[in-house]
Amino acid sequence: MHKVYFYSPGIMFPEVTAREIDGWDILKAVKMSKNVKERHGATPYCFMFRELEVNGKEIIRSSGFFFLGGTIKTLDDIPDTPQNYTLRTNMRNNEITHVLENDNSWKATVPFRVGHDMLLGVGI
Repeated sequence: MHKVYFYSPGIMFPEVTAREIDGWDILKAVKMSKNVKERHGATPYCFMFRELEVNGKEIIRSSGFFFLGGTIKTLDDIPDTPQNYTLRTNMRNNEITHVLENDNSWKATVPFRVGHDMLLGVGI
């Protein structure tokens, strides 16, 4: 069984919606993302795939995140202002070298790590 998990900006944590999908089809997942609406009109900023056992509970494997646009930033790209104090401190203390700031929904700034991908030119 394959599922795609869509992540949208939430108030404290991301809103996550899971849908079954035939396989790890990125273009199909991008199309499916357009039909996901969360509270307050939030829409997905990324998705990931999981392959599950038939019982739907045991994870066999997971993909990285596929981001639906946005801007990748380093610590140096983020202005040293009081508004960015927490973000900059978290990046330094947690050794996060890159973050992604979405541009397709309510603002979310999340770690961008090895194994994650930015999707460009796929009808986003």
